[in-house]
Amino acid sequence: FRLAWTSTMVKHGLYKKGEKGKATAYINRTNALKKLQVSLPQFRKLCIMKGIHPQEVPKQIKGRPKTYYFVKDINFLLHEPLLQHMRNDVAYEKKLTKAKGRGEKDKVKRMTQDRPKESLDHLVKERYPSFSDALRDLDDCLTMIHLFATMHTTKVVQKSYVTDCFKLARQWQCYIVNTHSLRKAFVSVKGVYYQAEVHGHAITWLVPIQLFNQEARRVDMQLMLHFLTFQTVLMKFVNFRLYNLQGYVYPPKILGNSFQVTKAGASSSSTSSFSTAAIPSIATSQPVDDQTQKKRLSGLQKVLANLGGEEGDASDTEKDVAKKDDEEDIPDDFKGDSISDKRATLFKGLVFYLNRETPLNSLEFMVAAMGGVSHSQLMGKPSMEDLPHITHQIVDRDEKFITKKHANREYIQPQWIYDCLNAGALLPVHEYSPSATLPPHLSPFVNDEEVGYVPERRLELNEIVKRAAERSEEEIPAEDEDDEVEDEDEDEGDIEERYEREMAKELEAERGEEDDDGEEEEEKAPRLSNKQRKRQMEETEEAEAKQMGSIMLSKRKRNQYERVKHSATRKTTAVQKLEDKAERIKAIKAGKPIKEKPQKPVYKPLGPEKGFFDKAK
Repeated sequence: FRLAWTSTMVKHGLYKKGEKGKATAYINRTNALKKLQVSLPQFRKLCIMKGIHPQEVPKQIKGRPKTYYFVKDINFLLHEPLLQHMRNDVAYEKKLTKAKGRGEKDKVKRMTQDRPKESLDHLVKERYPSFSDALRDLDDCLTMIHLFATMHTTKVVQKSYVTDCFKLARQWQCYIVNTHSLRKAFVSVKGVYYQAEVHGHAITWLVPIQLFNQEARRVDMQLMLHFLTFQTVLMKFVNFRLYNLQGYVYPPKILGNSFQVTKAGASSSSTSSFSTAAIPSIATSQPVDDQTQKKRLSGLQKVLANLGGEEGDASDTEKDVAKKDDEEDIPDDFKGDSISDKRATLFKGLVFYLNRETPLNSLEFMVAAMGGVSHSQLMGKPSMEDLPHITHQIVDRDEKFITKKHANREYIQPQWIYDCLNAGALLPVHEYSPSATLPPHLSPFVNDEEVGYVPERRLELNEIVKRAAERSEEEIPAEDEDDEVEDEDEDEGDIEERYEREMAKELEAERGEEDDDGEEEEEKAPRLSNKQRKRQMEETEEAEAKQMGSIMLSKRKRNQYERVKHSATRKTTAVQKLEDKAERIKAIKAGKPIKEKPQKPVYKPLGPEKGFFDKAK
């Protein structure tokens, strides 16, 4: 009724189009730029920093192809401190170019030193009010940081961006290694996908292949850097909070390829709240006026007067508040990173030597995350290949080119490390020897039950994991067995009662089976025929009911039903293709001739064939 009323009012010219109804909730980009009085690059930067996205508008509002935003989002940007900083930056650039034109070198030098820098700390607190919110949105942030850590330095991508990203990526890896929270890894064409469990959240990120990635021509790198500037600030907050919760010193002093992190003292580990006050400001602020300094001093004096001589009590209360804040941010089902997972100690006691042709960074990270030790040939240092305590040597070349072999170690290919992590057990080594053809590298991110096709390699891995679990159960220490015996003696009465119930159930089931067998022997042939008839009748009834139901459906619901059927058939055809492919591979390996299955007739629409009219001409 309202839409009809507004359309009639517009028709008679009582008010203009866009002044009433749904159109008032949206604004196009040109009007937004006029309202904010900024240029298009500045507007894009603002939207990226604040997390504002274009919106899909209803059909009644759509006219020419334009980009629309919510009016409330644009009004929200009017009060953003970053907008004022952009205006100040434009004025600063004008003054600087004027001073350069006049040849005032001292003024230019002073102005370059006192250049105003933007602070994004308030945006992190605004967009992520709790720590768990920041962890949920960390996937893209980590992928971007690992990408820029391997980039070439150019005029746009400066050296400071690359070094900052490399430091943050290294700090994140150190945390994952020390908490043993790595769960999955998969090697693809794009790079290596990792997944870690941090405070109950599964965080997945992509690390590109260990080559320097060049700047793409079609990508707007300046726009990418806007994303990166915000994500580096977010990553510093997250790393600080994670290190503080575990009691580690931040930033860590990382030496070479080591992942060691030092523990903090009692004073440094007391503050652990995810706020801008917990971290020193990442970007230096603007020069402070005298009035603001006086206000800050007066505020500090009031706080000190209120505290008085109760400094000890205040510090205790601050610690309690910080602990409560930490517990609120972390989910109830997960308090701290548990290292009870079997992957944490999977490589405990194993020492690996990595050949120079292998992906060193990825393998060192994964071996350390699973409790192992790795050595590699570093530049300018003697080779560690001949060390006696090495148990495994990772090689990515043919066995002919291995000149020196040690009898007391295993030679494997790098895929063994990734498959062991995904399986959660030590896999047999002979399948991954340098001369052997590698088994398929299955993705741990694919759910085989949902897809409907379980590959043979997955079944083999499940059997290997079962055997490993049985061995670990058999190797229970004697003390634990004594405790179990004591518990069994205590609950002996309950076990006897349960045993009697189970025996009674088994006897009843045997009697029922005997009665059924007798009846089947008496009337075997007629009963089977009756069952077959019943099944046929049920199938026909079901088919008729489905057909009648589809006829009685409305057009909209019938279309939905057809889409569901189409998706189900697509799924079955995809599974059938995978099964056929597996059969072909088996036949090729066995040297048997490949049997081609008859293809189903393809549906062709009625009418003349393609090129019929051309032939007629």
